[in-house]
Amino acid sequence: MASSRIPTRKNTSVKNMVWAIGLNLAIVIVVAALVAFPREGNKYSQPEVDVADTARRAQPVVGFPLVAPQTPQGFTVRQAKLATGTPVSWTLRYSADAKPLQLVERKEATAGLVVDTLGKASSQGTVELDGVKCERFSGEAGHDALQCAGKGWAFIASGTGGPENVEKLARAAIASLPASAR
Repeated sequence: MASSRIPTRKNTSVKNMVWAIGLNLAIVIVVAALVAFPREGNKYSQPEVDVADTARRAQPVVGFPLVAPQTPQGFTVRQAKLATGTPVSWTLRYSADAKPLQLVERKEATAGLVVDTLGKASSQGTVELDGVKCERFSGEAGHDALQCAGKGWAFIASGTGGPENVEKLARAAIASLPASAR
């Protein structure tokens, strides 16, 4: 007669606990893999920021025309933010070639705008972009900047993406302003 082992309360409980722990561990591994390695179509990404719509909604709060540049080729919009403190600031953050760029706009150009954006900076002369006079700056850690001003507005475009990317951003910002404000 073949001996068969009759399950006892003691060994059945241990076996059930081992199975439960094993299944829980498998579920945790599957969920972790789905979160850490999503399929191509399900990548987690920040939604595209609609700068024009955000500027349109923010415009009634400020006393100067807000720039709402078309995103230059190769740039990605990261953030559009209006700070209503003193002074009111409109900040747009971008990246180009994995390098950060930003544009900060205020009602008027001040030395504080340059210092707030670049820290220590030295003027590199002036340039005219689409009929607007801009001053070039070189800051710490490879930051390049252009401060441009018009009728009732001023902005500084800056970043570590190289002077050509800073200029692209400044040109796009100027083009977004009404001709009467340039």
